[in-house]
Amino acid sequence: MVPGILTAPFPSSPPVPPACAQRASQSRRAIPFPRRPRPRARDAGPPRRDASTAAPPPASLASPALGGEGGDGSIMASMQKRLQKELLALQNDPPPGMTLNEKSVQNSITQWIVDMEGAPGTLYEGEKFQLLFKFSSRYPFDSPQVMFTGENIPVHPHVYSNGHICLSILTEDWSPALSVQSVCLSIISMLSSCKEKRRPPDNSFYVRTCNKNPKKTKWWYHGPNTMLLLSSVPLKCQSA
Repeated sequence: MVPGILTAPFPSSPPVPPACAQRASQSRRAIPFPRRPRPRARDAGPPRRDASTAAPPPASLASPALGGEGGDGSIMASMQKRLQKELLALQNDPPPGMTLNEKSVQNSITQWIVDMEGAPGTLYEGEKFQLLFKFSSRYPFDSPQVMFTGENIPVHPHVYSNGHICLSILTEDWSPALSVQSVCLSIISMLSSCKEKRRPPDNSFYVRTCNKNPKKTKWWYHGPNTMLLLSSVPLKCQSA
């Protein structure tokens, strides 16, 4: 610069960034990434089902011990297996004076009719009766419904004129260890030990007021018990 002479500064040009800075700025540019494709319907998995519309579990998965819906099939199969075993036993080795009515089991295994004849040397010698057995799905844990049926109902202090039998093993003294043969033998012994043909003292009242199912009756027993509680006499009967 020459002293005394004013010189105007040359217009400054914008600084040129170095090449490395240019490359850095270029590298900081947003690089668009491709969007992840949505899964197709077949990859989305099964649709969620609301609890209110969910289908019930298969019957075979339910617990029979809890008495659920699925338990009915298992209990029914157990009952049928037990009844088939007892049916063969009754056919092959029936109690004296007892015969299974074959027609009664042709349509259903849960209802039997057993033909019975009074034992020789008893008050019922030569008489013929019929016993009706009905089994629930909980047999043998639940006692069968047993009663006399047909036109001839034996006249006995423990047998009502509608066929209901007052016998404790048919209600509170029932055990799964008992069977149809056990019941038949008990009834034979009950009739054979009878000393006088007569109806229970409350026969008329009971027949008018009782339920058709004898198991719905609440029985009270008293008196000395003989074998299998055959001498139990109802003090009172009340229809449930």
